[in-house]
Amino acid sequence: MKTIFTILLFVAFAFTAKAMVSNSVQVDNAGNLRREILNTFGDTKNIHTLIITGFLDARDFQFMRDSLPKLSELDIESVTINEYSGLNGTDPQISFYAANELPAFSFHNSYTGNSKVLLKVLKLPASITSIGYKALAGCTGFNDSIFIPSLVSSFSNDAFEGCSKLERFSVSPQNLYFTDIDGIIYSKDKKKLILCPLNKAANPLILPSGLEHITDYAFFNCTGIKGDLIFPNSLKTIGKWAFAYCSGLKKVIFPDSLTEIGESAFSECSGLKDGLVIPSLITEIKDFTFFGCINFKDSLILPNSLKKIGNGAFYNCQGLSGSLKLPNAVISIGAEAFYNCKSFTGTLYIPDNTKSIGARAFKNAKNITIVKLHQTTPPKIASETFDISCQIRVPSAAITIYKAA
Repeated sequence: MKTIFTILLFVAFAFTAKAMVSNSVQVDNAGNLRREILNTFGDTKNIHTLIITGFLDARDFQFMRDSLPKLSELDIESVTINEYSGLNGTDPQISFYAANELPAFSFHNSYTGNSKVLLKVLKLPASITSIGYKALAGCTGFNDSIFIPSLVSSFSNDAFEGCSKLERFSVSPQNLYFTDIDGIIYSKDKKKLILCPLNKAANPLILPSGLEHITDYAFFNCTGIKGDLIFPNSLKTIGKWAFAYCSGLKKVIFPDSLTEIGESAFSECSGLKDGLVIPSLITEIKDFTFFGCINFKDSLILPNSLKKIGNGAFYNCQGLSGSLKLPNAVISIGAEAFYNCKSFTGTLYIPDNTKSIGARAFKNAKNITIVKLHQTTPPKIASETFDISCQIRVPSAAITIYKAA
């Protein structure tokens, strides 16, 4: 009986070992990975871990992405990525793939929408200099860190889009272009913040002194960032969509040094509370900057330097309250700029310098009861600009001109 049990145990072990192939393969000619895999293993369906050496191109990444369904650990550290021209790479709309670049859509199929979700461990080639568009998008299996090799000088922020469990980036100390601080990628001089991993946890988030620029999409959808957002006094610009959908943020205080806040930078940051003070060097609130920040609970203070308020800039910021005071320098107010900002109260004065007000700019701001315009020449006012319940008051000598406008 003991002998039979031993035999059965051995058979079970052998079966498991066969089912979970973990091996290495050498590819001498780029484009031949499929052939080498079949020659070595005779099967593509049960490869869980794989070490590749030699040469690959975009055709080989397409094969790994679409034909190795159980791949969970991949080591291509010693691989050289060759240039490829043709339509058999990772995306049929791309006909040229540069050498030493992790190809666009390497592990994300743009047509099916499928990604390499079982891939948990990836060692990137030491020789790559760039990481292509959406190369690792949707790879939700990464739950720890990605190591950025020493020669990487550029990458698309979309390269890691949807890597929802990724907690940190680690950059080679020898990299001349980037470094990491607390798992976030910065430029080597630490003046520019490049990208935060989606599953980064911080409460509060304190950004380092000396930081001057936060790039586009840097914290996009980083829902693990909670509490206060503390900027250094050195900060000058915040890129578009930089903190969009960071629903865990509770409070933001901008430094006086800030000169630009990008389009949609805080869009749908529904957790932001308290009031909002825009610093004095800002001249434009760009389109959708604070769109959908529904939980602001106090006043909005705009700087005297402000000249333009973009489309949807404060759309549905229904908790902003008190009197809305528009600076005299404001030239234009975009469509739906203050749509559904229903907690503003009292009288709204339109500045004399204002030349245009977009459609539905103050629609459903129902507690603004009076709108006053002092210009004898009316600004260009689009349809449904103000809530139907408010009174519009203009100079008596210009009533006819306003009615004709």
